[in-house]
Amino acid sequence: MRRVSFLLLLLVSPLGAVEVPRLAVEPSGFDFGRVRTGVTVSKTFELRNGGGATLVIEKVSKDCGCTVVDGWKAHLSPGEATEMRVALSVGQNRGKLVRTVVVVSNDPASPLTEVRVQAEVVAQ
Repeated sequence: MRRVSFLLLLLVSPLGAVEVPRLAVEPSGFDFGRVRTGVTVSKTFELRNGGGATLVIEKVSKDCGCTVVDGWKAHLSPGEATEMRVALSVGQNRGKLVRTVVVVSNDPASPLTEVRVQAEVVAQ
């Protein structure tokens, strides 16, 4: 009985658990809806460390020069959050426009996290 109790304790105990960082992005993406040509729209996203170790945002990349990303903090303690602003300049494009921002971090479950922004661009 003692051995069974000890094994159960190990199964439910956090003693063997390894604390890791966990990146959560809120919202996970954003649709600007109908946007007129020639404008720039922006959205602020929250990057939060939901894990138990320091989250390191190693890099943020974008798939187009029409997208500007700024404002985030590179190191987040457990439970800490930072804001990341994504600005999309739609230019003279028309129709559905989808752009992707990739957040590279030390989250072992999701080292590359995609954030998509989109708009339906209409003539002025």
